[in-house]
Amino acid sequence: MVGDYPELEAALKRVGADQSVGLYISIIDLQAERADIEDHKPRTDNDPYGPILGALNAFLRSLRRSTPSPGKIAKKLSSLPEPVFPFIRLELARRLDQEIDLENEDWSKPELRDALEVSVSHVRLWFRKHPGPAEAVGLAGFSRSVALLYRQIAGKPPGLGNQLGRKGYMTPFEELWLASLRLLSTDATLDQAREIYRKSPLPTKT
Repeated sequence: MVGDYPELEAALKRVGADQSVGLYISIIDLQAERADIEDHKPRTDNDPYGPILGALNAFLRSLRRSTPSPGKIAKKLSSLPEPVFPFIRLELARRLDQEIDLENEDWSKPELRDALEVSVSHVRLWFRKHPGPAEAVGLAGFSRSVALLYRQIAGKPPGLGNQLGRKGYMTPFEELWLASLRLLSTDATLDQAREIYRKSPLPTKT
């Protein structure tokens, strides 16, 4: 998969994604698909990601309310909707500092079960109906998702360059956001990417 997105791969490596580049590309690609759905679906209250969020909530409840056997954990995990798996693998890798094989892990280990519970809880944030303010859907919501990934990878807030500065210069975040935006619009420009992000920036942590 990584070879299909050279511009995005290079941007992710620049911000320090290292061995998790493939996972981040999977997540950005899924968020791009979500943005495309949001921008082109009929304007109704229907949420195409509602069933995914419901499945995650049900799985999380089963982890918290009982002590399911390792076999039951594996079975329920494998039955989750396909789009959640890159997010779960990424969250587990970040917490355990190693790649996780969801199909073959020994879920009898307490540290793995605890990490899985926390990871599933965090993954739900990616499938909320609105990833931020009500207007943050479509491209605006996509920019927030990429900004959140940037913050997770780089450990600092995303920043925009000074348009009056060196011509053609991009901050590491801008490079990542522009490469991500070009999954939806191959001829997107830096100015367009900046304008979309300015409409719905990632909130500052307090």
